[in-house]
Amino acid sequence: MHAALDAQARSWEHDGTGRTLPQRRADALVHLVTTRDGSARVAASVDVVVPLDVLTGQSSQPGSIAGIGPAPASAVRRLALAKGATWRRIVTDPATGQVVDVGRRRYRPTAALADTVRYRERRCTFPACRMPARRCDVDHLQAWADGGCTDACNLQPLCRHHHRVKHEAGWAVAWNRRTGGTTWTSPSGRRYTNHPDDLI
Repeated sequence: MHAALDAQARSWEHDGTGRTLPQRRADALVHLVTTRDGSARVAASVDVVVPLDVLTGQSSQPGSIAGIGPAPASAVRRLALAKGATWRRIVTDPATGQVVDVGRRRYRPTAALADTVRYRERRCTFPACRMPARRCDVDHLQAWADGGCTDACNLQPLCRHHHRVKHEAGWAVAWNRRTGGTTWTSPSGRRYTNHPDDLI
C-alpha cells in the first residue's frame, strides 16, 4: 500500500500545486479509496484522526492518517466523510492527550486507561479480596467477546485468581455508574456489593 501511494504521489511531483511529498501521499490515499462522488472505491481500513473543529470545517489545521502522518484538513475530511466510512470514538484526556477510551477498537487498554482503572478501584473488586490493584489484571465487566468496550466504565481490576473465578466459575459482576460500586452475583444467586469506600 505504501509503495502504491508513494508511486502515485511522486507522479504528481510536477503538477504545479507545490504540495510536499507527504501531502501528495495523503492526496493519493484519498484518490485511491474514494471516487469522485465521495463513495468508497475499495473496502479498506484507514485510521484517520480528525479533530472535531476540522471535521466540521471550522478549522483548517491538519489531521493525521495512520502510517502516513499529518494530512491536510480537506483530505482527512474527505476520508472521514466518505460514504461507507466507519467511525470509531476514541476519547482522550484534554490535558494530557492520553487515550482514555478506545471503545471497540482494541481489546487491551492503554497504559493510561489501565492506570485510571487501577487508581479508581485501588484493589481487586471481588468481595473481600485485598489484592492491590497494581498487581491485578484489568478485566472487562461486559466481556469483549459479548460486545463490551474497552473504556473506564467497563473495566475493573481483578487479581488473577478472581479473574479466573469470574470466567470459569460462573460469577457475574455489574458496575454501578452512579455509586461507583460493583455488585457480584454468585452462581447460586447470592449478591455481594462493594462500595467505592470499601475498595480503598
